[in-house]
Amino acid sequence: MAQTKNRILTSGPITRQLLVLAAPLLLGSVLQQLYNAADTLIVQRLAGEIAFSAVGVAGTVMNLFLFIISGACTGISIVMASLYGAGNEKKLRCESWMATIFGLAFTLLIAIPALLLIRPLLALIATPEALMEGAARYLLVILLGMPAAFLYNLGAGALRAVGNTDKATLFLILSVILNIGLDLLFVGPLAMGVTGAALATVLAQLFSALCCLVYIFRYRSFLIFRREDRTIDPNLLRQTAVYSLISALNKSSLYIGKLLVQGVVNTIGLEAIAGFTAGSRIENIANTFAVSGGEALSVFVAQNLGAGERRRAREGFRKWLVISLLSSLIISGLMYVTSGATVGLFLNGSSGMTCGRS
Repeated sequence: MAQTKNRILTSGPITRQLLVLAAPLLLGSVLQQLYNAADTLIVQRLAGEIAFSAVGVAGTVMNLFLFIISGACTGISIVMASLYGAGNEKKLRCESWMATIFGLAFTLLIAIPALLLIRPLLALIATPEALMEGAARYLLVILLGMPAAFLYNLGAGALRAVGNTDKATLFLILSVILNIGLDLLFVGPLAMGVTGAALATVLAQLFSALCCLVYIFRYRSFLIFRREDRTIDPNLLRQTAVYSLISALNKSSLYIGKLLVQGVVNTIGLEAIAGFTAGSRIENIANTFAVSGGEALSVFVAQNLGAGERRRAREGFRKWLVISLLSSLIISGLMYVTSGATVGLFLNGSSGMTCGRS
C-alpha cells in the first residue's frame, strides 16, 4: 500500500492539515450545489419562470435522495479512513467490495420506489398543477441516474479516506463545466426544457464518476478489491451499515425539513415558490462550508483513531470547532448583506424577489 504518499493526517501540524484537507472538499461541496444552481439559473433564463419553479420543487425532492446517498458514502469513507490509518490493507479492499455491492443495492432500493411514487410525492407536498408535469419529468431523469451519483460519491469518499481530496474535486470541476455546457445545449437550441436540465446533470455526474474510478484504478489500485477480497465480513458490514445510516440521516435531515417547508410554500403560489427556490439555492451553497468541514474532520478523526492517536483526534476536533464557529459567523453576515444581489441572479427582477429575500 502506498501509505507514505497518502496518509498525511496522523502526524504533523493539525490545523494546517485540517485546512488542506477541507479546502478541496469545500470547493467540491460548492460545486456540487452548482449542479442545481446551474440548472435553475439557465432554465429561468431560457425556459421561463414556470419551468424554473418546477425545477425548484423537484430540486428539493432530489436533494433529499442525493444527500441520503452522499451521507451513506461519507459513512463508508469514515470506515475506510480508519482501516487506512490502521494499515489494514486486506480489510480495506474487503470494505471497498462490500461498499460497492451493498451501496448500489441500497441506491436501487430507494430509487425504484421513488420512481414509482413521483407524482404521489409531489402531490403530497401540494405541488401546483402548473408545475406537476415539469417537476415529475425532472425527477424521473434524476432518479434513473442515481447509480451514477452513488458511484461518484463512493469514488470521492474512497479518495477522501486516504487524504487525497484534490483529484475528486478536479473531476467535479470538469463535470460542472460539462453540466453547464449541456444545460445551455439541451435547454437552449434543443428546447428540451426541464428534461434537458435533468439529463445534463445526470450525464455530468456519470462523467465525474468515471473519472474518479479510472483514477483509482490507475493510481490508487490498493483500493481496488480482488477476487479473494469478495467476501462478507459481518462485523465490518455491521460497522459500515451503522456509520452509513447515521451519516445519511445527518445529511438528509435538513432536506426532510425543507421538504416539509416546500409543501407549505407550494400552497402559497408560484411567486412564493420562485422566491423559495432562489433563496434555497443561496442557502445550500452557504451550508456547504459546514458540511465540507464536517467531512474533513471525520476523515481526520477516523485516520487517527485507526492509528491509535486518540489524543491527536481530540485535539483536531477542538481546533476545527473554533474554525467552524468563526466561519459560520462570517458566512451568515455575508448572506445577510448580499441577499438582494444573490437572489436577484436567479429571479432577475421578477415578482418572487421579495419572497426570495425573506
